[in-house]
Amino acid sequence: MCDCAADSLSSPYFKFKHTVEGLKNFYEFYREVEKECNHSPTVVLESTGYYHEPVVQFLERKDIIYFLVNPIVSHGSKNTGMRKVKTDAMDAANLCELYYKEDLIPYQRKSIRILNLRHLTRQHDALTESYVEVKLKFQIVLDQLFPEYKKVFGHIYSRVSLKLLVEFPTPEKVLFVDREVLAQKIKENCQTRSYAWAVKKAHELVKAVSQDPFSTNTLSKPYYEFTHVCETITRIPRSSIYIKR
Repeated sequence: MCDCAADSLSSPYFKFKHTVEGLKNFYEFYREVEKECNHSPTVVLESTGYYHEPVVQFLERKDIIYFLVNPIVSHGSKNTGMRKVKTDAMDAANLCELYYKEDLIPYQRKSIRILNLRHLTRQHDALTESYVEVKLKFQIVLDQLFPEYKKVFGHIYSRVSLKLLVEFPTPEKVLFVDREVLAQKIKENCQTRSYAWAVKKAHELVKAVSQDPFSTNTLSKPYYEFTHVCETITRIPRSSIYIKR
C-alpha cells in the first residue's frame, strides 16, 4: 500500500489497536498514504470472526472501500510458499499479494436477515451434531445398564420411553416398583395410548428385567449421568424445531 510513498512516509507499515484511539491513528496513516499517492489506498483484511468487526464498521463510517478475505483463501496461499514462519508483517504482505493475484471484489455487508439466517443454520448444525453424539452415548450406557429395555418400546427415544428411563434406569429400579405403578407412569407420559396398552408395556418391562443378562450394574459412574443424557435428548429436538420456525 505504501510503495509509492515509502521514502516520504514516516514508516512503510505500522500496527494499531482495535480501539477508538487506534482506529484514529489508522485513519491518519490512511490519509497520509492517500495524500502521497494521489489516490485512495486499497484496504485488504482477513476475516477473523467478530474480531475484525470494529475495523469494518469504522471503514464503512468513513466510506472506505475494503476487501475482506476468507481465512481459507489466505491460509491456502501461505501454504504454497516454502517459509512457514508466521509474523504479522508476513501475513499483511501475503494479503497484499492476494489482492494482485486473486480476483477479489469489494466486500458488501450482508443484510441482518441473511446474517441471522447464517447464524441459525450454524446453530442448527451444531445441535444436530450434538444430538447424534448424545444418542450414541445413550446407546452405550443403555447397553450396560438395561440391555433388554430396547425390546419394550419400538422407539426408545420417544417421550414415554425417555421419561420412564429417567425414573427407572436399571432393572433393579423396576423390581422395586409395583406393576400397576409402572402402568400408571407409562400412561401419564403417553396420553394418546389406552391404559390397556400401558399395562401391556408394564408387563413387557418386567419380563425384560427377568431376561436381563447383567446380575449387577457394571458402570462405575452414578445413574444421574444417564438420566441427564435422557433429558438432553428430549430438549435438543425442541430447540431444533424452534430454530426451524
